[in-house]
Amino acid sequence: LGDYFMDSAQGGDPDEAVEHYEAIADNNAEAAGKLSDYYWDQLDVDAIIPDEFRDRELEEKIYHWTSVAVRLNPHDYSYRMGWCHADGIGCNKAFRLARKYWEDAYEFGDWQAAEAIADLYEQRLEELQARPEPSESECSTCTREIASWRKLAARTRERLGESKV
Repeated sequence: LGDYFMDSAQGGDPDEAVEHYEAIADNNAEAAGKLSDYYWDQLDVDAIIPDEFRDRELEEKIYHWTSVAVRLNPHDYSYRMGWCHADGIGCNKAFRLARKYWEDAYEFGDWQAAEAIADLYEQRLEELQARPEPSESECSTCTREIASWRKLAARTRERLGESKV
């Protein structure tokens, strides 16, 4: 019934659809995924929003349903879970968890996850270099990781015959 009520051609009632999905989503990968998709579509991921104006309730729903979706279907939701941890969507930012979920997504064949990991290390390198006395070894590690993940992304993209978006 969730699909029926989510369909705008049927007169759509997203609130009714959400109720039907939530009734089964804890044990149904498709319903959990649809809830994650529904709430994710409401988030403007390209906007830079100051912390005090972020919609915490929306972000908590995204995180919750993406967590359920990734537990039931890691192949399709690991990449999104990485974004949750990288950007602090519904949770605290967590470098290691973002990297872990993106590594999982990369292993599932998502070359964009390798790009995301490289971007994650670029952010870390910028943070390190902004310190009064940055650690040369940490900076060097970040530089190597960036190059390695960019190379992996390019190889995977090439192997899959895809162009960079």
